[in-house]
Amino acid sequence: MLGAAMKLHSLGGADAPSDLAADLTALGSLPASVADTLWEALAPSLDTPLDPALEGHLDAYVARHRCDGDTLARVLKAARFLVRAAARRGLSTARFEEDLSALVGDAGGRLVTVLGAGYPIALRHLRRSFGAAAAARLAPKVTALAWHVATITASDEAEALDQRVGTLRVTLDDKGCTQVLTLHLTPSEAPSLLAFAEKLLESASTR
Repeated sequence: MLGAAMKLHSLGGADAPSDLAADLTALGSLPASVADTLWEALAPSLDTPLDPALEGHLDAYVARHRCDGDTLARVLKAARFLVRAAARRGLSTARFEEDLSALVGDAGGRLVTVLGAGYPIALRHLRRSFGAAAAARLAPKVTALAWHVATITASDEAEALDQRVGTLRVTLDDKGCTQVLTLHLTPSEAPSLLAFAEKLLESASTR
């Protein structure tokens, strides 16, 4: 089974890389304590770019568990690849575990249990990370906001006025070029602006 090509949900139905199953099942050759604590090594490895402190963290992990560093690296690379691929597609834990079971078979049940248990937390983290990366590529993007509320008491139209006006100063970064946009809003526009802010905050809090 390990030698046969198989299609994975995590890859959108594409075939698994030829060495993926063997690298994942290499976990069985490591001490049992590694399987028990695999996410301690895997979780810090998920982000891109990798944290410069990761190498020292993994060296300490290898020393603590007295395991072969090269074998651990194979397992982590394979697991990282599969977890990130599944998270890109927003796969459920059940579908992710289906892929794992297809790759490692009955002999890899421990790996399915361990990776499946930590996958929901990794999924939430990576989905936030992917979303933030996508938003960061948008241009122009807001880098600063400043505002004040003033009262117009007179103009060339009339005197003895009492008109509130809000001024919103938006600083933008457009691919390295700074732009400043100034908006003047009356209270009649405020409900639409408030509805937008509330919807944005609501969408962030439900993730």
